Amino acid sequence: MVAQPSMSARQTRNVEMWRAVSYLADLPDPVIAEVAILATHRVYAGGETVFLEGDPCAGLFLVEAGSVKICRFGKDGRQHVVHVVYPVETFNEVAVLDGGVNPACTIAIEESHLWRVTRFELQSLAQRYPMLAWALGESIARRSRLLMNKVQDLSMRNVRG
Repeated sequence: MVAQPSMSARQTRNVEMWRAVSYLADLPDPVIAEVAILATHRVYAGGETVFLEGDPCAGLFLVEAGSVKICRFGKDGRQHVVHVVYPVETFNEVAVLDGGVNPACTIAIEESHLWRVTRFELQSLAQRYPMLAWALGESIARRSRLLMNKVQDLSMRNVRG
């Protein structure tokens, strides 16, 4: 029989995992601890849909293990992978911040262990800890900058017809 880790050891691991997220790394311990306590865990099989584009906000997700693809589908049904998310990276910040629907579909590439915090829970935390909202905003700004560079790169390429 394998001994289960104590709750405090498990909580410590969860806090360390959330602290490993680049934009959360500098937040005070109590903020990270509250995020970790609120997060719920679920395992997704490879190929399983985490959430669909256009559905109500599913919350902020953190990949603990495995990987997921963020994708959109064209009118012809073809899948375009926008981004692949790996361990200690988060996704779905846009829907969490603006309250809109999920902007893309997310599918587990392989068995993936994900943690989720709801928009409501994050809003509540952000009201008490404004630095959390600021950190999420900085994360979105960084991704926007990367996307702008990608668009510029793609627009400068020659396309043959």
